[in-house]
Amino acid sequence: MRNIVFLILALFLILGCKEENSSVVYNLSYTCSKSNSKLSISNQKNYAIVDDELYTQFGDYIISITPTNFIVKFDMIRYYQNEDKRLPTFLTLILGDAFDNDNPLLYADFSNNTTISVTPGLCGEVNNDGTFSDKQLTFNILHITLAKFYQEVELPIEYSNVDLNQFKEYQINTKYPYDFGKVGNIIYSDFFPFLSKIFNLDNPGIPSDFYFGNTDSTAIYLFETPQVPPGLEQVEALDALKSYFVWSHKYTEWTLFAPSEGERRTINSTIGFDTQNLIQIYAGEDNIPYTSDDILVYAPRYWERIYVNVATN
Repeated sequence: MRNIVFLILALFLILGCKEENSSVVYNLSYTCSKSNSKLSISNQKNYAIVDDELYTQFGDYIISITPTNFIVKFDMIRYYQNEDKRLPTFLTLILGDAFDNDNPLLYADFSNNTTISVTPGLCGEVNNDGTFSDKQLTFNILHITLAKFYQEVELPIEYSNVDLNQFKEYQINTKYPYDFGKVGNIIYSDFFPFLSKIFNLDNPGIPSDFYFGNTDSTAIYLFETPQVPPGLEQVEALDALKSYFVWSHKYTEWTLFAPSEGERRTINSTIGFDTQNLIQIYAGEDNIPYTSDDILVYAPRYWERIYVNVATN
């Protein structure tokens, strides 16, 4: 069944997208700064993060830390105009896979405010002459698939000579390859150890797919259960996912006016990941700070720290 779904999707991509003289260029800037405005500049909302939200299962809270370097590897960034159609219209900015490590467009350096330009793939229902049936495209869902986060973190100086059990245990027990190093009180790691205390990595795993929009709340769902929210059924059919995903209200829809023949349309966008106080440290089982059983995790609802601002011309 899954092979059939992907075959249909492949045919749709081939037949539904036609090369034209018109073009859309998408400029992406990355930042780790806070922002109170999300996707649409013309319809801003306040989505402030609650920095003092804490876990209760890891012992006493010690401190929150902001990574000095923060890099995200994307598998996909895609916008959907999801309506009552057989297949939605979508705008794909980035598309890779977990094994594609050489494509620089997949990596976003949020800590250094980098900017890239991409030519997005715009696919959907078309007229007989190959032009789009919808000249005004309102993208009400944003789909981001994250492969990994990489961060450099300066821990309190008290950890300089402390071997953290959390990272040693993960390295011994995990079947997932990951990057980790510690020099004094500086650690370098991807996101797996920080999430291993929050999610069961084996079943069903960590949320790597993040959907934004078409909802008034934020929650985690499983695609393989009846919990799939109304409005995402078409996206589910495309992706055939069987794991956790996040569906967040931290999104405001935006509109793209399809370019006319020979027209070049530019989209300027900022994707932010608010890393301030992203990592929280707890005292662990012995409830004594700065010891080997201390726990390092991402702050609660870390996925709500992702925001996007878009402007078109």
